[in-house]
Amino acid sequence: MARSGFVLLLAARYVFASRRGPRRLRAPMLAVVGIMLGSAALTVVLAVTSGFQHEFEDKVLGVNAHVTVRQLGADFADYRAVLAEVETHPDVVAAEPYVWAETLATDGHGHIAGVGVKGVDPARVRDILDLDEHLIAGTLDTLGDSGPGLGGHPAIVIGAVLARKLRVGVGDDLSLVRHVVDGNGVPRVETVEVRVTGIFRVGFDEYDRRVGYTSLAHAQALLGRGDRVHGVELRLRDQNRAAAVAAALDRRMGARFMAESWGQLNKNLFDLLRLQKTALVIVLLLIIAVACVNLVSVLTMMVADRVREIAILGAMGARAPALGSVFMVVGGVIGGLGTALGIGLGLTVCVVLQRYGFALDSRVYTIDHLPLLVQTGEVVAVAASSLVLCLLVTMPPALRAARMRPARALAEG
Repeated sequence: MARSGFVLLLAARYVFASRRGPRRLRAPMLAVVGIMLGSAALTVVLAVTSGFQHEFEDKVLGVNAHVTVRQLGADFADYRAVLAEVETHPDVVAAEPYVWAETLATDGHGHIAGVGVKGVDPARVRDILDLDEHLIAGTLDTLGDSGPGLGGHPAIVIGAVLARKLRVGVGDDLSLVRHVVDGNGVPRVETVEVRVTGIFRVGFDEYDRRVGYTSLAHAQALLGRGDRVHGVELRLRDQNRAAAVAAALDRRMGARFMAESWGQLNKNLFDLLRLQKTALVIVLLLIIAVACVNLVSVLTMMVADRVREIAILGAMGARAPALGSVFMVVGGVIGGLGTALGIGLGLTVCVVLQRYGFALDSRVYTIDHLPLLVQTGEVVAVAASSLVLCLLVTMPPALRAARMRPARALAEG
């Protein structure tokens, strides 16, 4: 206990010594500032990258199912049997068939855009997708209608960016272009009139700019291939079990079908996010390491400046481990202070950005705002990594102080 008190008191004196005035504190404070800035930057970057990952997951799952079952290389007609098969899995809470059609849309006044039309089951779509949460106008209730209230046209729900590009709103009509082949095998182009009954904004530019939803029957008619679908979508009790459920269904359905989780379908996106996060963390850890090199310089100068004091303490009976511990504590105090201030600064920046927001170009970043997600585990990891680096770099100066021989040090001092 006495030894630890001696170490702490001496370390505090060395850190906050006032001899020679404020100049004595300049070098330690510069080390604190360097560690603080590195820790703050790492805290903010981790919050931003985690925010992007979480935001993309929410966006993807808002307009995509947890698991998709498709026939390899083709659409298929026996989807009802597939529905019956997959619905027996205990993790599956809902399933629906879907079709996908790439087409062109025009408002009839010269505004044209490519549209991916997805046909869904109006009775089941709410059980699979969260489109209702993203609607900014209109409703999904008329998705399967085409009666007099819609002018005899099929209903379609489109993304907000697409609606702005085509200059249409709820109640306006669009023309979808489809390719058909007549009885003589001659291809021709036809247009199908649809009425916009809803507009959604996911905040994910890939969907807001080029996706529309209509009923399964209307999408099948647009394709002109009869009662066939491209796949079956599933919603699970737990989205985190999507990979395991997809693997189980893959084995159960046989070689003809393929089941993929939402993570597999968007693998490139999430792999890129993880790679970017790893690269940024490594770069910022190097910045903290550079600040820690400054800490080595501070401690080395401190040991050189305190040679006579260290020698006298050694001659008075202070043990070498205690003298080395003094400078380990000094490095720990400087590193701990810099880390604490840095994390505090980083969290403050995160709070300010969350409160006031930061707009992004959705055409570049695919989302329209800067997302932040502060995770306790990551903040703890920042603190631990910074402190570990600081303690590691204090070892050489501490060992030098511990190995110092009193007689020789007094003679040279």
